[in-house]
Amino acid sequence: MKRAIIASIIGLTAATAHAQDVVRLRSGKHLCGRIRIDQSRTDGFTIVLSDTHGAVFVGWTQIPESERRRLQNHTSAAPAASVGDAIPGIRVITPNREVVGVLTAEDPETLQIKTAASGSPLAVPKTAVLRREDVKILEIEAYTPDEMIARRATGELTPERLVELGHFARALKQYAKAKEFYTRASEGPGVSQEDLARLIGEIDMLIRESEAEDALAAIARLEDATSYAEAIEAAQRFLADFAETEAARQNKDLLKRLETAKSDFEANRDRILAQRIPELWRSVRSSLWSKYADRRYALAEARAGADGMDEEIVTAVMSNIKCTQEEIDKHWAAREQRLMTASMGAGSWIYKGGQDGGADYTPPADGDDPVDDFRKRFGSKSAGQKSPDVGRKLQTSEEWWAAASTSERLRWLQCYTGLQSAMVKKVKEEERDCSSCRGAGTLKASRGGRSANVVCPRCHGAKKDVSVTYW
Repeated sequence: MKRAIIASIIGLTAATAHAQDVVRLRSGKHLCGRIRIDQSRTDGFTIVLSDTHGAVFVGWTQIPESERRRLQNHTSAAPAASVGDAIPGIRVITPNREVVGVLTAEDPETLQIKTAASGSPLAVPKTAVLRREDVKILEIEAYTPDEMIARRATGELTPERLVELGHFARALKQYAKAKEFYTRASEGPGVSQEDLARLIGEIDMLIRESEAEDALAAIARLEDATSYAEAIEAAQRFLADFAETEAARQNKDLLKRLETAKSDFEANRDRILAQRIPELWRSVRSSLWSKYADRRYALAEARAGADGMDEEIVTAVMSNIKCTQEEIDKHWAAREQRLMTASMGAGSWIYKGGQDGGADYTPPADGDDPVDDFRKRFGSKSAGQKSPDVGRKLQTSEEWWAAASTSERLRWLQCYTGLQSAMVKKVKEEERDCSSCRGAGTLKASRGGRSANVVCPRCHGAKKDVSVTYW
């Protein structure tokens, strides 16, 4: 029985590593091939196309969010589903996102939710919650594989228990951890040393397969960069060093394919670069948008990054494809027209120069001051009376940026690129009235007990939302 379980785990692992998949892009195009997700990269993944055997890097922003979840679950959650637990969880929906995980703490203002994306719980303000429900979730939705293992590695770890932990780590593809558990189990009594030796040998094989996949991914990156000489040299080492692996057996024609690709590139360089350069430009740009939209970047840093994005993209393209600046300029200028529309939405005031912080109302200079009127009516030291709240604080641009969702910051940067970049063709720039003040820039409100025109807290007096269409 134990051997049958082990065989099923190995079969599952092999199928996950080598299965063909179809990826749907936001543009509607589909890519078919073998997917390789490099855990050291957070901006996307590589797919080796089944028709051309070429490796293409796809940014996460180039595919729908549902497709991203499917792919990430395919590579991480699927193995866990057969060995992890179904646990009590929570699903929270806000205007900008859905959060699924385990509720670790709750106070009157905040929900603390543990998700697999972070080691520490995510704080979700209750004021932003549109819907909340208790649900059963997969353990992998709240915990990383390491955390799932740690949840079980408690109490007395007998040899039998260590073997179970080894099986669990193995199913999660945590091969080094599995080997550690099996090795520790072999140091105690009560388990078959022969079985443990076989298990450790199988884990060593899986580690070798994993290393072979990593080496293949590195070769694919070299090929993608048109560094064919280096790719061919790396392929020769791969076939020699990993000859005993399934990855090598499935790629026996690797050298031939690379030689063919090298000859094709040399004979059709201009045609291939005409396709590759725009694709890589868009991929790098999407990665940079995602990078600067991250919460770790303040607005000033994100804006500076966007201002220098064109130069950063050119540098990345030249480092990823062996081409010249002239070739980049030529083929990017001749790219296919793919229209993109982006809006700054509620953050338009930052670009248009709306009021950055401060109070939304200042009493007029003609003496009609609500504070003075209040004092006349109640006296400056009237017992139990508080001075009226004359002006409400408006957000600063940095506060708006910090409070905005990732998607809001991403759209802001995409719109900013269309408005500012010299490397795009602007088709149309539009302005629409602010949805709160209807383009007036102010709203009627009560300040100091009197009606007053106050700066609109959404558009900060800028009146308009900005959007742009470009390619």
